[in-house]
Amino acid sequence: MNKVTNVLDKRLNAFGVTDVQVRPSGNQDVIVEIAGVQPQDVAKVVGTPGKFVATIDNQTALVGTDIVMLNISGNWKSMGFPFTVTVQGATNFAKLADGKAGTPVQMYLDDNLVSSPEIGADLANGVPSTDVQVSEQNSQQQLPRHKPNQFKLF
Repeated sequence: MNKVTNVLDKRLNAFGVTDVQVRPSGNQDVIVEIAGVQPQDVAKVVGTPGKFVATIDNQTALVGTDIVMLNISGNWKSMGFPFTVTVQGATNFAKLADGKAGTPVQMYLDDNLVSSPEIGADLANGVPSTDVQVSEQNSQQQLPRHKPNQFKLF
């Protein structure tokens, strides 16, 4: 439930809404309070799917409809966001990523840049893969970071 409330909070804040209170109510409900905003306006923002776009060198590599499934896994040393994309999305990504290991993948949600992981060597070979992962590795000496650093196969 915390993941849901965090996503809603980020989406509402991305639209410039102030005085946002998003909190769980039990295991299935979320309460959203926004000062000075009409309920129908909140419903419009919250009820509209987010717009996801991933670009490589300012060219669209993936869009939200390309993502079939998303999982979140990991611990304080290693965090991963494996997801499955459509064959069309994998093919487009492979064309744009070919030969570009280390190039950032600019990831936007609702037109706001949220992450810029680099393309891993295993995805820079021009071969489409429907199973990819945004991941981060930390050594024991480092504190966990909040931004993923690699886009790779899983």
